[in-house]
Amino acid sequence: MKKITSLIASFLLMIGMSANAQSISAPALGSGKLMTAEELSKTTGTKRIALQLIHQNSGAKGFWLDLSKGSNAYSQADFSENVVYEWIKTEGGHFLRKAQGSTYVQNDRPTHLGAEATAQKIRVVQPLVEGGQGELATNWDASCPAKTDVYNGYVCRFIAADGNNQGKWINANNKDWNQGTGVWTMFYVYDLTGHVAFNEIQGTAISGLAEGSKITTFSAPFATTLPTGVKAYTVETATANTTSVKMVPVEGTVAANQGVILVSTENNAVLKENKEATTATTSVLKASSLNEMVMGANNYVLAVNGGTTQFYKAKEGTTLRVNKAYLEFPAAQAAALKLNFGGDVTAIEGVEAEENANAPIFDLSGRRVNNTVKGGIYIQNGKKFIVK
Repeated sequence: MKKITSLIASFLLMIGMSANAQSISAPALGSGKLMTAEELSKTTGTKRIALQLIHQNSGAKGFWLDLSKGSNAYSQADFSENVVYEWIKTEGGHFLRKAQGSTYVQNDRPTHLGAEATAQKIRVVQPLVEGGQGELATNWDASCPAKTDVYNGYVCRFIAADGNNQGKWINANNKDWNQGTGVWTMFYVYDLTGHVAFNEIQGTAISGLAEGSKITTFSAPFATTLPTGVKAYTVETATANTTSVKMVPVEGTVAANQGVILVSTENNAVLKENKEATTATTSVLKASSLNEMVMGANNYVLAVNGGTTQFYKAKEGTTLRVNKAYLEFPAAQAAALKLNFGGDVTAIEGVEAEENANAPIFDLSGRRVNNTVKGGIYIQNGKKFIVK
């Protein structure tokens, strides 16, 4: 398994990868996609998932698995980034990694989240209940959902595939690898590919968006439909030595393996799968829709650095997470690239304006400035310009 490293250690925040838990919408039947054991077993690359306990008693109904909790019931009622995991297929098998912090389920016990080198290889199976088709026998009781849910493949167990734990499984009510039976060991598995969290824009390097807009990058291995209130953009092909990139709107549907920038005033959204065929637009904005991408010399990532959101040159050899997007140029550009979502930005030699050369000058935050700097974007007489 390749070594997973942080994208840029000096960045305070990677867009869509907050260091702090961010509450996002809980998936539900009809709004997300439940995965069967067969689908999980055939997964290639990396899939973002969440595990919801099928336990239906009053104390744990609808709880989500959170192996980082320090109690016997390793679950929580609220859906947040704390309960998002990545189901990873490598040459060595499948592994379960916590999305926040990139720590793996360990071979000594599943509640130990740690290094890749000591990660436990895992397989997923559908339990056998009262004559149903599956691999393991288990107790069944009246608190469980209809048995037809199991026959449809929607209830899965995560089982250690090798070593001393072989044949044991994750139990949300026990810190160790376990062979006990019951509903604490079975989960509904949600595909979170289309679930996105937006981040507030910091600084003044992004122009043309309404006040209160939030942003993230996105890609998926299947086409998705844009929900109400969410806009998508690709990036217009940039010229050499550019200092900014211009956004091009995407209407209605985001094609499979299309890297886009999503904009919304909400904190989160769900992009549902669209089975109609669409063709990805050629763009310098590339997708990490199925696999994490190792960054090259001319790749840029959307991030916050020094209090400003924009595209920054990625550290070569580092890794971008799945379901994101990044810029790729044939040659190196500036160290950071601004984003233009609308309006014309005109490069001129010095500060000049047709209407009134003595008119006051403002920065993109609306603050009046007395002196301009080379490469800066300003507003005079209601028009934007770049000082060259």
